[in-house]
Order: sequence, then structure tokens, then C-alpha cells
Amino acid sequence: MTVNLWDEVEKNLQGTKEQFQLLKEWSFKPIIIETDRLTVLCIIGQILLALKHPKNKGEPARISKLFLKILIQGLEDYSPIPEEVIYEWVKFGLFDPKEA
Repeated sequence: MTVNLWDEVEKNLQGTKEQFQLLKEWSFKPIIIETDRLTVLCIIGQILLALKHPKNKGEPARISKLFLKILIQGLEDYSPIPEEVIYEWVKFGLFDPKEA
């Protein structure tokens, strides 16, 4: 069964329908972050660690995985990254070395 993230938020939100609508509208406004590649690697590692938890399933995990793909693509140059790290990305379906 596919779960919609917003259905889950609405079900668990301790507030009014108006608050839910405000949160939903607010969430779609982009956030632009400028940082260095080492920080991005650390963030990728931490999210991957969280995704390994057996109870971390559902729509939030799927969205986090998509976010990781975007971060990995943003690195552009993969040559200094250890093979073990690349292997983890491939294992999780986040990276295809053939497309790099």
C-alpha cells in the first residue's frame, strides 16, 4: 500500500485543517543552500545511516532517498570519493557509475 506523505502529516497533525493547509503551502517553497562538498558527503552519510534503520520506511524514506540522489548528482566529480562510499550509493540505488 502506497502512503501519501501529506495523508500521514494530516492524520498526525495536532491542529486544524487551516493549519494543515498552511503547512502544506509553506512546505513547497524552495530552500536554497550553499555549502561545500565535504558537508554534502557528511549529510549523505547521515541520511544513508538513517535509511538503514529497519523501521525507517514509507514516504519520508522515499523522499529522503530522492533527496540523496539530487545531492549525489550535485557533486559532479566523483574521483576523490572512496570506492567504499560509491559502493554504498550503488547498493542503495542512489548512483549508477555508468551515468557518471
